[in-house]
Amino acid sequence: MSDLSHQSGASQGPADAPVTLVEFSDFQCPFCRNFSVVLKEVLATDGDRIRVVFHHMPLSMHAWARTAAEGAACAQLQNSASFWSIHDKLFGAQREMTASNVREKLLAFAHETRTLDVAAFQTCLDNQLSLGLVFQDLDLASTAQVSGTPTVFLNGRRLTGIKDAAALRAAVVEASTLKAFAERTRARP
Repeated sequence: MSDLSHQSGASQGPADAPVTLVEFSDFQCPFCRNFSVVLKEVLATDGDRIRVVFHHMPLSMHAWARTAAEGAACAQLQNSASFWSIHDKLFGAQREMTASNVREKLLAFAHETRTLDVAAFQTCLDNQLSLGLVFQDLDLASTAQVSGTPTVFLNGRRLTGIKDAAALRAAVVEASTLKAFAERTRARP
């Protein structure tokens, strides 16, 4: 499981952070939206210790999730800042999104994202140029036996039961401590 973070998911945070959090998520999933709020709260205080890697996992039962994933992936193909801006806007507007307005909303979000080339974004979205990236993430989810969203791994270990920022912070501390212990153990002659 540790090579989940070496795939091409969108990432933020220091590359050498002691903790890597890998998330498989669906923009239409209310539990994913809740987790994004918890994660943002933890990153505000502990962001220097965590690298976040995001993988698209639009569930087939969600009417607009795949289009949203394609839009976010179009931003991802341009740069990380644009991806995270679209990511936040999608989760923030989740309750307003529908299958009939998702493209319109994505284009509005693109116009609000300063780091994004809107014409290139629209071309990408119109021609499904990011679909391969979404399918690559779905294949990775299948390989990792991920069947629901959000599914989160910390330093390669599947994490369950995270309900709030305090629980995530505790898991981050534990993962960081385990990594430090493993590194000290390997360094001994």
